[in-house]
Amino acid sequence: MPTVPIAKYPLEEKALVIGQPLPNGVTTTFRNLFPVGKGAGETWERIRMVITVTTAVAAMTTFDEAGIYKWIKRVLLKTSDGETLVDLPGTALYIFNRWNERANPSHDNITAANGTFVAVLDIPFAYYFLRKPEDGYLDSGAYSDLALSITTGAVPGGAIVHDLGTFAATTTQAAVIDLSVIRTKAGMFDNQAVKPLFVPYLINLPSITPTNTFAGFRGGFPIESSPDLALFGFIIKTGVLSVTAGVAGAFNFHNGTISTETDSIQGVTFGDNVIPNLVDNKLLDSFRLERHRDFREIYPVVAPAAANVPSVSLIGTYHHCFVRDGSIYSAYPTGNKTQIRLWWAAGTAGEQADCILYGFRTKRRIF
Repeated sequence: MPTVPIAKYPLEEKALVIGQPLPNGVTTTFRNLFPVGKGAGETWERIRMVITVTTAVAAMTTFDEAGIYKWIKRVLLKTSDGETLVDLPGTALYIFNRWNERANPSHDNITAANGTFVAVLDIPFAYYFLRKPEDGYLDSGAYSDLALSITTGAVPGGAIVHDLGTFAATTTQAAVIDLSVIRTKAGMFDNQAVKPLFVPYLINLPSITPTNTFAGFRGGFPIESSPDLALFGFIIKTGVLSVTAGVAGAFNFHNGTISTETDSIQGVTFGDNVIPNLVDNKLLDSFRLERHRDFREIYPVVAPAAANVPSVSLIGTYHHCFVRDGSIYSAYPTGNKTQIRLWWAAGTAGEQADCILYGFRTKRRIF
């Protein structure tokens, strides 16, 4: 057998948790189970979550095909160095998985009938739009601990909206989770050539809701300025809040009964004090072309029937990537900048928006 270069060890999957209950309406934190620490000798391509939900309902008037992702309210991954690697609701992570992999995450569609449904959701460390995705692998030897927190939605009783759909009677739902890491042993060599270059950064900014009621609102997301942070791109998600009785809560990349997604944006601008219009009033037609290229979605998107509402439609999704040549050096550096803002002109009164930022930080510790 030929010698395998040290930078090219095969990927392998290691199961960490199998069939652990994931209760409703709580935050479950996993720590002290990840193989980390000096000498661990691993670099991770992703953490994989496999969520299995079993429903028992009397009747369901509407159902959400990808409701399991909406039930995952927050995925938070932090390191022992105080770094926040990932902080996203489930539907936002779904959309990023779709962009990164160029395919929908694998899942069983929720149906009106009782059943058992499985959904896969990955926390990616490799960005596959880069020429060398392994530059973003997680170096497990650099940390003494990792903490993964998963916050789930509640299951209300009675004729009320739930993440999986609208039920006409009391709902029971049981869920379990499997966790695994997909890794390579290349990191066991004390060789900088096989070590990751950076720490991935994947964050959901708080929702912005305009307080005025007229069309043409110009709002904005403030962006962190830090010498160790660079951005690969952003994804904005917009929609109009629903007035359905009994519905409440933040937008957080949800739709269906929570909000109505709309392709109403009139222009997006990204800039700072040095270059105020780095992205200069990018128009809806341009975003539609990128949606087709990056998500393999042909516009126009046909809205689903009321009884089958997907929570991860690409209507109202606006994606921009600074890196089109595969080089991390094409990312947008946030250091030595002030007033970094991302704003838009909305064409619908009362529109609300969320935003994913994805990029990288420099490593805080080098071994």
